[in-house]
Amino acid sequence: MQRITNNMIQHRLDEINELMQTPIETFFDRKHVVGNIHTYDNAVVQTKNESGGIAYLARTSTKREAYEHLVSMCETVRQFRLHRGI
Repeated sequence: MQRITNNMIQHRLDEINELMQTPIETFFDRKHVVGNIHTYDNAVVQTKNESGGIAYLARTSTKREAYEHLVSMCETVRQFRLHRGI
């Protein structure tokens, strides 16, 4: 089993943000960027306001679980866009 690194997770986060057309950066000018998908305590979350409010997309406890959810999210978005012709 391959060890999951922070770089692997960041690559998947960049990919899902690009696919969803959400901002890649988490912070800009000392404020949270609304819409950004990132990890928080190994959970996959999305920023909902500039104050840092978040919504959990996947409650996970390990890097491996977070990585697997991100891979699934990327594939789901790809399949949806393919099916819709987007």
